[in-house]
Amino acid sequence: AILPVLRDAGVDPHDLLAEFGLQPGYFADPDNVIPFTTMGRIFLRCVERTGCEHFGLLVGKHSGVSVLGAIGYLVQSAPDLRTALRELSAYLHVHDGGAVVTLSEDKPMATLGYAILSDGVEGAEQLLDVALAIVFNMLRGLCGPGWQLTGLHFAHARPQNPAPFRKFFGVTPEFDAEQSVLVFEARWLDHALPGADPQLHALMAQRAAELEGATLADLV
Repeated sequence: AILPVLRDAGVDPHDLLAEFGLQPGYFADPDNVIPFTTMGRIFLRCVERTGCEHFGLLVGKHSGVSVLGAIGYLVQSAPDLRTALRELSAYLHVHDGGAVVTLSEDKPMATLGYAILSDGVEGAEQLLDVALAIVFNMLRGLCGPGWQLTGLHFAHARPQNPAPFRKFFGVTPEFDAEQSVLVFEARWLDHALPGADPQLHALMAQRAAELEGATLADLV
């Protein structure tokens, strides 16, 4: 969603992405990857060019599980939310090698967190914003309109205008937190997913394992 958000702000995506040696068409395939640190610098440049402090939030607002490619299909076809989130945590590195997703349960609440692995990543606050917005859309899509947040924490400084965050997430976020997490009722972890498909899930699990193997081979 970077491209339409830039266009809505009157910024030519071709010119901006050319600064990083990229063409807009590269974003058409969700399985294409960009170095994590480069992505952070791209978001910072987008903030500079648009003058929008919450650019990452806007990108995440218009994104969902489909941006995860094959891993997104694996998540959507899982039997229940707990399985889906555990698999997201296990295979996120195939799509996003710069961060981890963690799921924890402390009834009556559950938390889903997103943490950047390296310190000092430029644009880290933008990356956290877009990631939590995407995960929020994913959870809402998997669970339906009855699901809602009970808490929201960002591990970065409070923006000058937090109103867009309150409006999008439906809760008042806490900033300068130790971790970036979404908090919701743990009972939703047993929610049967509308897209559950055992055959597709098995195929996507195999595909995820293949992608993981290819990722590990690239690191050798």
